[in-house]
Order: sequence, then structure tokens, then C-alpha cells
Amino acid sequence: MEQVKTAGRDWLLQCAINQATAVQLWQDDPAAPLTMATGRSFDAVVLSDRLGLETIDLISKHTLPFTPAMLDVRARKIALLLPPRSRRVFTTMLRNLRAPIENVHYLSEGGYLVIPGPRPEADSRHQWVTPPVCSPAESKLRTAAVALAVCQAAQNLDERSTPHSTLYRPTRILTRSAAPRRPATPCVTDHEWPEAAK
Repeated sequence: MEQVKTAGRDWLLQCAINQATAVQLWQDDPAAPLTMATGRSFDAVVLSDRLGLETIDLISKHTLPFTPAMLDVRARKIALLLPPRSRRVFTTMLRNLRAPIENVHYLSEGGYLVIPGPRPEADSRHQWVTPPVCSPAESKLRTAAVALAVCQAAQNLDERSTPHSTLYRPTRILTRSAAPRRPATPCVTDHEWPEAAK
């Protein structure tokens, strides 16, 4: 369970559709999730929990540009936040690397995402995997790094022949120095993504 520091919380408040409502909500209950519109302050890439955790592990292991990420425990989905208007860079990268774009869902203008509260409880449905630490700078490099990590993560899972593996078999993109860590997630059921917080 990760918590958002002050600078990250201030950025989340700026992203809220109604900042006054968000301030009041999180003063009353800092664990409360909040639905936010994508495409304004951030876009989001939504992945399965397995692919998402593998992607985050690669981003951390190879010291790629930091990306906030959250987990919907019930839906078994992970969303990585990208700068707004990043769709073209992201999808072009995946297309050039011949990745299975149909397994990746991109949310931009017109989309909505349930964001965890700044201080989620251990049993909260919506959790931070890597919470925002400040207002993330708009960077094509960060978007490209996430796309690269998603492609490599898909290859890693495919090589292990897991039940959720893809048919993607490109040339290795990132060089691994050690076997990837496999963080445990309390995933118990499957629901549509995104949906209103319960």
C-alpha cells in the first residue's frame, strides 16, 4: 500500500474535475477514490494486472522515466498515467514494435478513470502502485519509455508461458540483468474497467 506525498496530492487536486469537492472529500476520507476525466491533465494506459506489474518492474529496474501507476484490485487492472495528448507517440511506438495493441487500452479525451485517494487503506479496492510525487512534466521520452516497457513486459510474460501470455515474440528490447521480480497482488475477481468506485 503506497500513499501520496504532499506535492503529489496537490497535483491530483489540480487534476480533479471539481477541486473544491476533491478537497472536501479527501479531508473527510483520504482513502476515498475519485473519478477524474482523462485527456485534460493526464492520459492513461490500462493493462491487465500481470502485464502492468511486469511493466512497472521493468521501468524501475532499468531506471526509465518515472510514471505514476494505480491498481484496481477487483477489476485486476493497472493504469499508468501519461502526459495528456500522448496517444500518437504511444500507439506509434507499439505499432513500430509490432506489439498487440488490442491488449492495451488507451484513455484520453472523453474517458474517465477512478483514481485512488491519497491515503488508501490496506483493503481499499483502488491502490497506488507508484504514487505521483509531483506534477509530472510533459515528456515524449516518458511516453516512449512506457511503450517500450509494455512491449518488453509482454515478451517476458510470453516467454514464461503464463496463462495470460500474449502471442507477441519480438526481438528482445531491454537487456535483463536478473529475473524480474513478481510483486503479489490481492486480485480476487474481474470487473469492467473503469467503473464507479464502490
